[in-house]
Parts: sequence; C-alpha cells; structure tokens
Amino acid sequence: MRLPRELLLVVLLACTATPQPTVTVIADAAVVAPQPIASVAPVTPPKRLVGRKVLIVGDSEACAVSSYINLKKTVKQINDDASQPYDTVNVDCKGGTVVQYWGAGGHLRQALARYPKPDAVLVFLGTNHYWQSTTPPTNTVTDLLKDTNCVWVGNTAVHGKRWKINDLIRDAVTPQCKYFDTEAADIPLADGAHPTPAGATKWVKAVWSEIPLKYEESHE
Repeated sequence: MRLPRELLLVVLLACTATPQPTVTVIADAAVVAPQPIASVAPVTPPKRLVGRKVLIVGDSEACAVSSYINLKKTVKQINDDASQPYDTVNVDCKGGTVVQYWGAGGHLRQALARYPKPDAVLVFLGTNHYWQSTTPPTNTVTDLLKDTNCVWVGNTAVHGKRWKINDLIRDAVTPQCKYFDTEAADIPLADGAHPTPAGATKWVKAVWSEIPLKYEESHE
C-alpha cells in the first residue's frame, strides 16, 4: 500500500529531524558578600586625679602668702574642700626683687634646679615695678616656664590705685602664663601693698583655682 505523498513527507521529516539536547538550567547560588570585620576600639587606660607639685616664686608678695599664714595647711584645706589629692608646695622668694632679678639674674633658673619639674609655677612679680610705665622684660621669666603650667599673679592695688604696669604685665605674659588679676580680686591689704593674713588666705585660695588639675594613667 503506497502512502500518500504528503504523509510520506511528514514521516521522513520526523525520522531525519535532529534531536535537541535537553538543557537543564541550574539557578546560580547566591553570592554572599564578605562582612567587614568590626574594628575594635583601643582600650584607654583609666586616669586618676593626682596631687600636683607647685612652686611659688617671686618678691615680698610671694613671701607674704607663705609666711603670713600656714601655707601648707591652707593648701590642704583647699584640697579637702575640693575632694582632691594633696598638693605639695615649695616657695622661693626674696623681698624687694624685680623681674630682672629672677629672669636675667638667674634666680628663677636656680629655683627650678632646687625644686625640679613642678607641675605649676606661681609667679608673684611686678609690685616693685608698680609706678613704671614700661613693661619689664617678663619674657626672661616666661621663657623658662614653657614646659610647665604657670600663673603670673598680678600686683595688688598698691596704695588703693590701679596702675598702668598691671595691664602691661598682663599683656606681656599671656598666653604663655595665665594672668591672675589681683586688683580685681579685691585682696585686703595691711600696708597698702601687702596682704593681711586674711587677705593672704583669700589670695592663695583664689590663685589655686587657676592651677590645672593633674591626671595620671591608673594601672589598677
């Protein structure tokens, strides 16, 4: 039996058709990006408040605050009232002296050699220049204090007046040293220049608040 021509063509095409390969699609695995490693902050050792080594230098005003009162007892009271560790204090003073005596004359350098590495130096100088209208060479003093904290304690209101020299010294010593305005502090004076015992106590307490606190690393 002969197949119709159209049917024969279909059979031939079916037999000769090239089989198509089977394609299996595999889904790509999800790519997981690496997570950054969290940085660990360095451990900062705790710090504790410690007592300071304070050196007082200068003229008769420095001698007054160290001899008219019990200076060490006063400083201890200051520390107790502020709940602070005890400070140590040393004094090197000479009445009647001027800036040149301590700077160019070398006496501040000698004081720093006797009491090395203070945490702060309180400079009581200027009273013996009170009538002058030109600035004394304060840089000969402040240049020696670049590696420490310093407070320049300004003149009292000598004879109840405000003198030009006080502003000149303030402008000359800052910002190397802090300047304490003694005139503005209204310190009671016994003789028109030097403090009364009560004035000396008030003066020390006011100046002490200008000394920066000291902290050290605690290894406990």
